[in-house]
Amino acid sequence: MKARQKDPADQWRKLFDEDRGLLKAAVRAFLCPDVPTEQILKSALSAVEGYPFHMQFASVFALRAVVKAAIAFTIEARDSEIRTTPTDVAMFCERDS
Repeated sequence: MKARQKDPADQWRKLFDEDRGLLKAAVRAFLCPDVPTEQILKSALSAVEGYPFHMQFASVFALRAVVKAAIAFTIEARDSEIRTTPTDVAMFCERDS
């Protein structure tokens, strides 16, 4: 009889806990300083929890999810900055004309 496999979501959470230092370093490399690191890690963990857990690929897959989440948050933060400061953008465009 085949042994029961562990829940992939639990395995992902354990991996994120064990590799937290590396994953935080990845976030800092791609992130605007005003977005909390933990928010990025939670988003990345949520993104991978539905996927099967394969030990040989898990660390790379988790790191990729963290980088994608950090980039997405950075883009979102920059877009919101642009939307909230239209006069600054208009002034910048006028200088270039």
